[in-house]
Amino acid sequence: MRRIWGIACASLLLPSLWVALSFANAAQLPSARKEYRNARWGFCVNYPGNWRAEEGTDKGGASIYAPEQNNAVSIAAGALRNQPRWTLTGDLEDERPMTLEDNVQAFLKASNQIGESQAEVVTNRPVSLDGTPAREVTVVYRKSGTAWKSESVVSLKGSGFYVLSLTCPSSTCGRYEDGFQRALASFSFNCQQPLGLQRR
Repeated sequence: MRRIWGIACASLLLPSLWVALSFANAAQLPSARKEYRNARWGFCVNYPGNWRAEEGTDKGGASIYAPEQNNAVSIAAGALRNQPRWTLTGDLEDERPMTLEDNVQAFLKASNQIGESQAEVVTNRPVSLDGTPAREVTVVYRKSGTAWKSESVVSLKGSGFYVLSLTCPSSTCGRYEDGFQRALASFSFNCQQPLGLQRR
């Protein structure tokens, strides 16, 4: 079951299940914005107005594509149901829901399934997402011979485990940081009062 949960968690980084925003240079972001609202989980996030949105079949999020990009750089946002702790520990008697820290551990394990080598954890620190405790987790890994970076903010809210991630080649990530921060600032669990990311 740990492998099943790991695969599910790894899917958080796949644009077919989540809001994936392939931001170009932040200076080129259009001033007009659109908002994606997820009816299943109740979250919403803003994205550039000239981009194309496609909701995933599981309704856990959508993919939003830049018109001139090949989805190589993405900001993903989505949610899945929080799992019982035995999916992480293997102890079938442990039916307690996973904590945020449990989810971070599982998320890091899932990250190792994406690249060609084990992901290196660069950042793992507490933050706040829309007023809710969260963790900022940054990993680097190699894929198809290229160094990649994934900067994620993960949080628990109700029965959901939420992830927002910037994934890009390590050499170009700096150009997309502003776009990532804008997406984080627009994120809201209830789509009414977005508070965004606040560092502690």
